Amino acid sequence: MRPKTRNQAEALPEYCTNPEQALAALICLMSRFPARRSQAVAAAIIIHLRLIRDDPRLSHVVRDCADNLIEEWGSLRSPVRTGCCHFAMASAKLSGLLIKSR
Repeated sequence: MRPKTRNQAEALPEYCTNPEQALAALICLMSRFPARRSQAVAAAIIIHLRLIRDDPRLSHVVRDCADNLIEEWGSLRSPVRTGCCHFAMASAKLSGLLIKSR
């Protein structure tokens, strides 16, 4: 969703002051991907994964998980791949990494 006015653009979340907002945005983007299968959504997911990977304030477990998923989501941006099986594999890997870290 794009802001309609300049004031709305200036009111967007500041990830630099609250890194958990990047995590929340990532979860929302990932949950919408299966319905849309949009390359733009996949690109936004990759951007957020990189932001999370590079933020030293987040736990190393979360940052490592984000780093491991970047390549997989990059392959989902390819128009050659279709179906939700690739999304399911990436989601399963994310779930497995988070469960192992507990």
